[in-house]
Amino acid sequence: VSTMTVMPMGLIMASSMGVGLGAKFLKQRIHWPGPGYVMIICGSGALLFHVFHLIGSALLEERALTSPEVGDWLIEALLTPLAAPALFALLWRFDRLTGREQPMEMGPAA
Repeated sequence: VSTMTVMPMGLIMASSMGVGLGAKFLKQRIHWPGPGYVMIICGSGALLFHVFHLIGSALLEERALTSPEVGDWLIEALLTPLAAPALFALLWRFDRLTGREQPMEMGPAA
């Protein structure tokens, strides 16, 4: 992400850390194996990144973000989960091809 933006590296790191912690919080609250869960995490991650960017910008930058594109954020958060089932299937096949053990929360190994 850092090579495609003028966003300061510290703000990228803080926003990404916020998304990671948000995903971990969601996993502790709700979790089930399958692409539905991956869709929720992808959509919420896409939205949380922008929320953390807005908050971080207000707290850390001299010229804070003044006109957030909330409509674009919502559209991105709604469209991002559409790719999740395909990515889930691709990564599931890759794990089976490489013989990687599935995590315990994914259920018994097939």
